[in-house]
Amino acid sequence: MTKVLMVGPESSGKGGISTVIRNFIHYFPQNQDWQMQYIFSWKEQSKLRYAMRAFRRVLIDTREQEETIVHFHVSQDASFYRKALLLKATKKGTKTIFHMHAPNFDQFYEQSSVSKRRYIRRILNKVDLIVALGEEWAEYYQKLTRTKVIVINNAVFVPQKNCYNTQSTNVLTFGRICERKGSQDILTLAKRIQNDLPDIRFHLYGDTDETTPKIIGKMKQLGCNNVEIHGWTTNQEELLTDCSLHLLPSYHEGIPMAILETMASGIPNLATDVGGVGQVVNDQKNGFLVTPGDIDQMEEAIRSFFVSDEKRQQFSTNAKKMIEDQFSITAYLQAWEHVYESLSG
Repeated sequence: MTKVLMVGPESSGKGGISTVIRNFIHYFPQNQDWQMQYIFSWKEQSKLRYAMRAFRRVLIDTREQEETIVHFHVSQDASFYRKALLLKATKKGTKTIFHMHAPNFDQFYEQSSVSKRRYIRRILNKVDLIVALGEEWAEYYQKLTRTKVIVINNAVFVPQKNCYNTQSTNVLTFGRICERKGSQDILTLAKRIQNDLPDIRFHLYGDTDETTPKIIGKMKQLGCNNVEIHGWTTNQEELLTDCSLHLLPSYHEGIPMAILETMASGIPNLATDVGGVGQVVNDQKNGFLVTPGDIDQMEEAIRSFFVSDEKRQQFSTNAKKMIEDQFSITAYLQAWEHVYESLSG
């Protein structure tokens, strides 16, 4: 039996990586081939304690059993440096995977000093396999490292029924309320259509960063009476029963879990063509793809979407089918089993 140590943020936490880890906990097959153990290296309220405990666990657990694979979930900035430190704790000869979730690793790398860039490349060269979200990111990482890079796109559980409500006028956004996610563009868009389409309401659900106060200030300045900013929610399933469209106008992404989860429930998406988003959202078929920051395109999409019940229903059907065919959790976990098999033995 091969032991797989999965290292990443606490599974009950916020964000896409925690969702991915929860999916492994809930759905990865428990059999005689794999002994899955989960090591949580980060929690917002106890960062140092979790990091120290994770270092100790990796140090000990990789030495207790000969056949071990360490599957690190990695983003950019502090996340990358934490995993680099934990990588040093692994026993020599242990097979390691960097599962890259960073939405803007290119900026993180290019804005680093020469010495830090050298360190980043050295760390990437030390692992046995890098897994990227989408071909575009795979090509980018392969330029930085001699380690093999493969693509395994994120995936989600797909509900059996499509309960899409064509009469809903709620446009929801799930994700951090910040400039990188394009929250400021949602406000501009909402202001433009506020008078002509007064029934449409925008609801933003997510955690915050240092740019959030600026966005709240802009909402007050514009007088967006059709926008509500909420905190992080664990009530997504219920909210989607009264949702017409998921809006995510990000400037940098991989393949966001929010897009996969909403489409799995039959919710069409209006999203920007960044990262791997174009592999999921097909423009004018299951949603809309627009250029980041292009409010004119977003406005045109919103207006065309809300004049046709037939279009909304067709987009909904196509959205759910896309996830069923290409991003279902069953195929995803089978792909990871193949990866573990390739590294074991």
